[in-house]
Order: sequence, then C-alpha cells, then structure tokens
Amino acid sequence: MQSPPSREDVQSRVPCIPDSSVELLRQAYRERSGLIRQRLEEFAALGEDPEASFYELCYCLCTPGTKARHALACLEQLRRRDFFAQRLARTELEHLLRAPHAYIRFHRQKAQRLARVHDVFERVWSIRHSALSPAEKRWELVRTVNGFGMKEASHFLRNTGVRGIAVLDRHIIRWMHRLGCPVRLPTSRRSYEQAEQAFVVLAHRLQIPPEELDLLCWSLETGEVLR
Repeated sequence: MQSPPSREDVQSRVPCIPDSSVELLRQAYRERSGLIRQRLEEFAALGEDPEASFYELCYCLCTPGTKARHALACLEQLRRRDFFAQRLARTELEHLLRAPHAYIRFHRQKAQRLARVHDVFERVWSIRHSALSPAEKRWELVRTVNGFGMKEASHFLRNTGVRGIAVLDRHIIRWMHRLGCPVRLPTSRRSYEQAEQAFVVLAHRLQIPPEELDLLCWSLETGEVLR
C-alpha cells in the first residue's frame, strides 16, 4: 500500500468526521486496543508456520459470503482430517462444506478450490515471505490463487502478519460511510486501492494505526475481534 500521507495531505483529504462516531471509536479503541494488538501478534506468529499458513489460506478461501464462525468450524474439520499432509477428494470436501452446522455458501465451487490448494501453496508461501511490498504481494496472490480477489488476498496477508494493507469488506465500508467517506464496495484493483487509501487517511485522522482500525471497526460490527 502507498506510504502514509503527509499531515498536510491528510488534513486536505479527510472528510468532516461526525463527533459521535469519533467518540465511539476512541472509546472502543481504549477498551479493545490490547486485544487487537494481541491478535496482530498472533497473526505474525502464524505467518512463520507453514502448516498454520496453509490452513489460513483454506480459511480465506471459505470466508467470502460466509459467516466467520462457519468458516472456522470447517477449518477445524480440515485440521482433524490432516488436510495439510494429505489431499481430500473434492466430493469429501463438498460434503464437509455443506454440513448444516457450518454451511459454506457456494460450497461446490469452494470445494473445487480447496481440492487444488496444495498445488499453489508453495508459491503462496514464497510470495508471503518475499521482499515484495505488501501491495505487490497482494496482487501476486490474486494472480496465483483461484478464488482470491483483492479483499481475500488482503485477508490472507493480514492474517499471516503482513502490515500495511486493509481488509475492505462490507463491515469496513459501512464504517467508512459512518465516518463521512461514502466509498463503494470495491469491484476492481483500482477501486480497492483508492478505497484503501481513503481508509488510511481516516486512520491517520483518528490517530489509530490502519491495521488496528480495521479490526476495531470489524469488532464493532460483529462484537468480536476474530480473524
């Protein structure tokens, strides 16, 4: 992602943020900053473990359009089957993803993607640990992993300890609207990067690191600081 904007640039581009939203965020940040920073440290440790990173890749392939808790439940089933060490048939993966207690939307398509995840993981690991910038790593992941758009690639990188990117899902976009920045849900690389830069500007205005503001807004929408 682009380098942090200058103070003058921030002041010229930030909208007038409603006082009520500022106070709500700052109060929530005082209460949750410790947990948020702990979660970011956990992400960094996870990114140094190949097996943990593999399962994080699986998790991020399952989450689009699906509740995080359902994706986590499916991830637990993959762990029990030692999916990192051995491939599973697409039919078995599809059965797992459509379980009523942890239903994954588009389970047939996502089962196909999981069935191929071993083929790309070595490349994914190489990208994650390369000297590329966070934005370059993200784009390489989009080009490498079937099922990854900008948001999903950002999610994987953030959850494996890469800083300097934002996970712009509908929860974050909703909060950007509340903060006086009515961007649309990104549908392309360009629109994602533009919305991301606007998010960085908001974070600097609020004096909250972008990675922490991302998790803070998400927690205010869901009630938890999850993955």
